[in-house]
Amino acid sequence: QAAGHAKVTWGPRERQRLDLAYQIQDQDDVPRTDKLVAGRDGKPPSHAEFLFEVERLEHAYVRHAAVEPFSGVERLTSTLSYQRQHEARTLRKLVSGAPDSKIVRERDADRTLGVQLQASSAPPDGVAGAAHELTYGGELYVDWIDSFREVEDLAGGSITETPGAVADDSQYYSVGVYGQDEIRVGDRLRAIAGGRWSWFHLHTGPIPEFGVLTHSFAATTGSASLLFELTRTV
Repeated sequence: QAAGHAKVTWGPRERQRLDLAYQIQDQDDVPRTDKLVAGRDGKPPSHAEFLFEVERLEHAYVRHAAVEPFSGVERLTSTLSYQRQHEARTLRKLVSGAPDSKIVRERDADRTLGVQLQASSAPPDGVAGAAHELTYGGELYVDWIDSFREVEDLAGGSITETPGAVADDSQYYSVGVYGQDEIRVGDRLRAIAGGRWSWFHLHTGPIPEFGVLTHSFAATTGSASLLFELTRTV
C-alpha cells in the first residue's frame, strides 16, 4: 500500500486564502481470503483466482476562503473538488476442481465532481442581547460510473466484452441547500437550529432486460439542540 498527500496554500490578498490539495492512495495485489477462494464451512473453494488488482483513490480540490468579502458576510468559502476511485478484478473459477479455461477481468471507476459554497454571518444582537451566528450554503455533486467486463477464453484465444458489474455510464446527481442559526443566550447557553433540503437524481446506463432507469426524489431534514456549558472548560 502506498499513499501521498500534497497541499499548497497561498494568500493572494489580505484576508484571503487559496488551498490546492491532491491525495492518492494505492493498494496493489489485494487477494480475497474469504470463502470464494479458500472455501468455508466444509465447502470447496469456488474460484482458483479472485484477485483485486491496483485499487486507486485520487482526490483533489481547490478551496478559496475570504474574511468579510461583502457587507454582512463574515466568511465565505468556495470549494471545487474531484475524486476518482478505480478498482479492477481478475476472476477464474474452478470447474470440477480444476481452473476454468476462461478468465474474467472487471474494471469499475467512479468519478465525482463537487461544488460547494458556504458563508457565515453575524446579525445584530436580537432579543435579550442574544448573539446570532448564521451558517448557510449549497452544494452540487455529480457521479459518473464506468464499468467494464471482458472474458478471455484461454483455449480458443477469443476475448468477449460483456456488461460490467454496474450499469455503465450511470450518473447520480445530488443537490443540497442548508442553513443553521446558532444563538448564544448569556455566557453559557447556546441554541442551535438548522435545516436542509436535498434533491437526488439517478440515471442509469442500459441494463440488460431492464433498459435505462431514471429516478428522482427530494428530502427535507432539520435539527435543533441546546448546549449548556457547566463551567468555562466543560
